Amino acid sequence: MKKILILSYHFPPMNVIASQRALGYANHFKKFGFEPTILTFDWSKKIEDQYCTKSDFELLIKKEINDEYSVIRIPVLRNNFLDWMGRKEGSVYYKFWVLKCWFTGDLDVRPDVIAFGRSEKYYIENFIKTSDYDVVLGIFSPHFHLKNCFEFNRKKGISYALDFRDLWTNTAANIDQQTGFVERIRDRFIKKYWKRFSSKAKLLSIVGNEWVKELSNFTQHSNVLSIYNGFENDLVSEKENVDFDQFRIVYSGTLYEWQDYQIMIDGIQDFLINLSLENRNQVEIHFPGTRKPGFEVVLDYITNRLGEFNLNLTERIPKEEALKIQRNANVLLFATSSKIRGFYSGKIFEYISSGTPIFAGPLDEKAVCDLINETGSGFIYNDQSQLSNLLADSFKIWEDKSSFVLNNRNLKLIREFSRENQTKILASEINKTLHDHN
Repeated sequence: MKKILILSYHFPPMNVIASQRALGYANHFKKFGFEPTILTFDWSKKIEDQYCTKSDFELLIKKEINDEYSVIRIPVLRNNFLDWMGRKEGSVYYKFWVLKCWFTGDLDVRPDVIAFGRSEKYYIENFIKTSDYDVVLGIFSPHFHLKNCFEFNRKKGISYALDFRDLWTNTAANIDQQTGFVERIRDRFIKKYWKRFSSKAKLLSIVGNEWVKELSNFTQHSNVLSIYNGFENDLVSEKENVDFDQFRIVYSGTLYEWQDYQIMIDGIQDFLINLSLENRNQVEIHFPGTRKPGFEVVLDYITNRLGEFNLNLTERIPKEEALKIQRNANVLLFATSSKIRGFYSGKIFEYISSGTPIFAGPLDEKAVCDLINETGSGFIYNDQSQLSNLLADSFKIWEDKSSFVLNNRNLKLIREFSRENQTKILASEINKTLHDHN
């Protein structure tokens, strides 16, 4: 069995959707001929508690082993200059430092993230032999995994592949977005270094076919494939008809300004306004994990229009709790983006696995809408009136204690998006490139 080292900043117990991609690989690679080891950080601690001196570095390394994978959790080397620079954010010194980072390929630019990247590099250079692994998989983001894979290959000759959860900014795939001067300079450096860091990679992977084209253009790499975020097999439900005492509408997770959220929120509001007071009190609107700092524009829009109703708008919650809320929903909502090509969020795959009807829109962004239509997982709306009508029809079905059946749900196709199957595809391609190399 070949050995694969996976570089991933995000990994449980860090409770973000990005952790699930690396965890999916860890859980399933062994089934397809690779023994995985995850190199990450100690997320049982706060960031500020992970720092150490070089003399204590080895003592603080933690190793975990289970039947499916191994984990190596490394501490973060303290750097007085980076600490100082972190306190200078916004100053002239900081701006010159950012420019210097762009020139040297340290593309993450935040001092704390640079420290994490240098600590990973230190571990690779001092604690790993070429014979320890057959291949390394670096997962973006952050950028430093790409650079460390490239440097590891350059210095020790180990093969590597790069996996991209997304692009560095949504404007990279934005249809009409006009970026400022600084952003254009940043983008040129990122494209330059992505091309360089990818130049010796056996293959690249990214979520969705639309972004395969973008990544191929940026990197000029000839072997780029699509690996979706997916879901765990045990999440696939045939959705039994549960007699809920309330009609529950759910949007799960972060809602970004670049999503067309206004149509979704206004559609919910129209639906509720048209109900009698008695019926209105039977409807709950849940936004688990949507309340977070920096999203005040979206949050204000939600509360201004839905605050008078049974609104439950919460901060991030444990993954298991979020999945339970999704399963106990009558309807799951998703706001697409008319500005971003090929955008798939991690949650959309959890949605389609649940068996709960999905109402998504508008149709301008075809990637998610096509996914929902092809899997028979729900319905598409183009404006708030269409969404309001869909919700009204669903409420009537619930009120009559009938079952909302997705008659065209394609379970066979849905299972192809499981993390296990996506890992199988990636493992097969990595194995092929290693075989071709030999």
